[in-house]
Amino acid sequence: MAELMGDKGLDLSRAALKQYYATQHKMYKFFAAQAWDVSSLVDDFHGPTLDAYRWTTGNGAGTSAASFAVSAGVVDGAIVGTTGTAGDNTAAAVIVGGRHWQGQLNAVMTARLYIAAAVTSVAVEVGFRDAITTTAGAQRVVNAKVTPTFLATDGAVWILDTTDNTYWEGVAVANTTGATTVEAAISPTASTYEYLQVALVGAVAYYSRFDANGRRTYGPTAQAAAVTATVNLAPFVAIEAKTAASRTCIVDAIWVYQGRTTSP
Repeated sequence: MAELMGDKGLDLSRAALKQYYATQHKMYKFFAAQAWDVSSLVDDFHGPTLDAYRWTTGNGAGTSAASFAVSAGVVDGAIVGTTGTAGDNTAAAVIVGGRHWQGQLNAVMTARLYIAAAVTSVAVEVGFRDAITTTAGAQRVVNAKVTPTFLATDGAVWILDTTDNTYWEGVAVANTTGATTVEAAISPTASTYEYLQVALVGAVAYYSRFDANGRRTYGPTAQAAAVTATVNLAPFVAIEAKTAASRTCIVDAIWVYQGRTTSP
């Protein structure tokens, strides 16, 4: 980092980094996420409770449903959301951040998570949506997965919905128009962590999946016309039980980054 000090102090902008490292250089990739002109939200969930200034949580209000909350004493920190046994949208839990992210600023969200016990009769979404809502039946982007219909006007998500199939797919909607689905054909393993990433470049979404050790196993795969580039979006994770069998989602960490805007 000494070469970035200069005679006028430290310069940690991406422009300064590019003077010393090519954009594909491993050191540029390492430092760029920490640059001054990058806006970031990183949460490893180490606190005794969730940070209410970062996150809104809720559940479908059905029997035994529980909102995402910090699991006490878990090594590395983690949050747990439980659907309860009511079935469908009243058996749900969601965690959602602020609407501060845009495709035109190249917003990227990555979540490390797993579905506990059984990956059956469940729907899970990870990605961006255009509203902050925990209302039962409105907390997801996708209403029905088989031939996608939508609850959101804009959004891009990795989705697992076992009423359709057993693998992750990239589904998005831009101003009410659905994009062509990205079919990864990778099924999650119960109680095994994986990383799911949705990266926006303007209106295009790129989907990547990594195993528990951070090795890329899919992507980045592009999806055109995924979102409206100028719409404010919120990062979120949602889980819903499709039958009366309760399901649980454990989230180890969430990372969100984008280029910092040049004006308020």
